[in-house]
Amino acid sequence: LGYQLGGPTAHTFLSHFMRYAEGEDKTKILPLATRLVDQSLLNYTCLRILPSLVAASAIFLARRTLNPPDVLAWNRELTELTGYNCSDMTACVLNMFFFSRSLICNPSS
Repeated sequence: LGYQLGGPTAHTFLSHFMRYAEGEDKTKILPLATRLVDQSLLNYTCLRILPSLVAASAIFLARRTLNPPDVLAWNRELTELTGYNCSDMTACVLNMFFFSRSLICNPSS
């Protein structure tokens, strides 16, 4: 089994989503999304959310923060890849944003 006995985590989904996301600047989006997923482990509310939804919300928030305003934070390809649309992620994104404001306001630190 390769010592992989647990279920998939948000990090598992994050790496899967980013691996198959076409046209993403992974060097820019992935580090912030990873930090957001890490921060979600400290937030009790996020612990009750599906790991795939946490990962998708972290990607949404990282794209919204780092991309120029004319680039959509979420598109049809990401919806098909993750299975989530914007309305599915609203509560998780807001929770993650308020809990991780310091990361969002200063993503390079």
